[in-house]
Amino acid sequence: IYTVLSAGGGGWSDVLEHFAASARNAAGGGLDFVALHFDPSDAELAIVADRPLEAFRNASRPGGYEAAAALAERMSRERWLHWHAAMFFKVQSWAKVALAEENQNATVICADADHTLFPGFFDVVARCAGQHDLCFEGNFVSAGTSQEAGEVVRVVPQGVPGADFWRYAYVNTGLFVMRCSPATAAFWE
Repeated sequence: IYTVLSAGGGGWSDVLEHFAASARNAAGGGLDFVALHFDPSDAELAIVADRPLEAFRNASRPGGYEAAAALAERMSRERWLHWHAAMFFKVQSWAKVALAEENQNATVICADADHTLFPGFFDVVARCAGQHDLCFEGNFVSAGTSQEAGEVVRVVPQGVPGADFWRYAYVNTGLFVMRCSPATAAFWE
């Protein structure tokens, strides 16, 4: 399992300990964890992350640009840039993980440390990874709001998300499974 931690600390070691304990419990035993350390002051990342809001005009999800604009209004410029730098760092890292010689043809989990895994998770992961090179967590658009509690269970077709999926959900790159190969590295690149 790979995760990314900010070099700034801020209590993330406790979050990581909880995540690792939940993953080991769900797996019924030991797992290997690799924490990739992100430094928000990295000048190269800051330059790449300095994108105007207009760069989100082509968001694939309906309302994606409007959501980015609303998010930008609630963040300081520094926080906005650090968030973009962190996302860029993660994409670079996932491409490197996919290309690493020791990972070739291996299935890895890449997750933000703020997840909790439950028994049965690895069974679902194995089924999905048996059919696809990449499997992402899907979230309701309302995730993290009070409206999320009222969401109904939805059954979606297997495979690539279609129009029905995008009406009420999005793909979360904060939790996914990847079969490592040059093809999956190309996806991130």
